[in-house]
Formats: sequence, structure tokens, C-alpha cells
Amino acid sequence: MTQGEYYQRDRRLHPPALTPDYKTSVARSPRYSMISLQQSASEITGPTFGHGDIDPIDNDLIRNYAKSGDPVGERIILHGRVLDENARPVPNTLVEIWQANA
Repeated sequence: MTQGEYYQRDRRLHPPALTPDYKTSVARSPRYSMISLQQSASEITGPTFGHGDIDPIDNDLIRNYAKSGDPVGERIILHGRVLDENARPVPNTLVEIWQANA
């Protein structure tokens, strides 16, 4: 199997999966060596989104799609940065989140 086309992880930056002193890792850590899988065309090419795909209030789950009044539920504020596995910023990234409103 060939390596993926994107950058490879630097395993030195991550703690070992199996750490016997951390008891849950004994049961949950992988038993076999990891393998690198080739990426499919959809992983490399899309989906892609542009600024035209985002409406002015798409970043506000309280006002977006509100039919009447404020929605019921706890309000939270999310903020952060999108980084790759080597802590490098990933520019022009759209993060899609879902609101459970059952």
C-alpha cells in the first residue's frame, strides 16, 4: 500500500496509544500497527465551499431558521482554530456543526 498524498503524521508529536499506567489505554489501544490508506477522489477534491454558499446569518444557530421567537435550550459559544495534525493553521476552512433540535 502506498502512503497517502497528504502530509504524514509525525508520531513523535502524539502520546503513545498504549500506556499501561493509563489503564483504559490497555483495553482501548490498537492491537496492530497502523497502515496508510490511499485517499479517494472525493477526499482530495471536495466538497468545496465558497463565500457565496454562506448566508449572512448562517453562523448564528439561534436566529437562523427561527420561525417564531427564540429556540429552547442552552446557548453555548464556540470559538477556536482549525489546525492540522502538526499544529499548522488550515486557512479558508469551513467548519460545519449540527444542532440537535428534536
